[in-house]
Amino acid sequence: MYIKALLDKYHLLEDTFVVFDVETTGLSPRKDKLIEIGAVKICNGKIIDRFNELINPEIAIPIKITSITHITNEMVKNCQSDEVVVKKFLKFVSDCPVVAHNAKFDVSFIKVACFKYRLGPFKNDVIDTMEIARILHPEWINHKLETLTNNLDVKFDNDKHHRALYDAEGTALAFYKICQEINDQFVR
Repeated sequence: MYIKALLDKYHLLEDTFVVFDVETTGLSPRKDKLIEIGAVKICNGKIIDRFNELINPEIAIPIKITSITHITNEMVKNCQSDEVVVKKFLKFVSDCPVVAHNAKFDVSFIKVACFKYRLGPFKNDVIDTMEIARILHPEWINHKLETLTNNLDVKFDNDKHHRALYDAEGTALAFYKICQEINDQFVR
């Protein structure tokens, strides 16, 4: 059903999509804060534009998060607020459909910021590469981003993983390969 809906709405190999990722101080969009948003615009399998901003969360970044993301309090202390960065991100996205890996997580932080700062509802269509991978490849041991990129032969360095722009770029390249796979399997 999900694949059919995508095919009914989009020309997956030709339309423009914004693939994005966020890094945060924790897992709760209500309690935790954004510390980075990275995004790429992709069209015809090519990255045509990039967005990358660190964010001052105005709280200390937990040591565990710094160990995962390598984003330190020092790196974000002079950065703009989430309100300013989310506004810039929304302008970058415009009316494009957005793509993310485990999209519910990333989108939840954007929606909370939109509500908090009265930016209007986040209405862009959302495509989840994790959900698509689960449908196309139920045989995979898991559907993490590392697994997705590895199984689709997308160059991905786990040492650079958990930086928003790097993850967005990897997801974008994997998304295009998934689109090719969908096209080959379902488009006649």
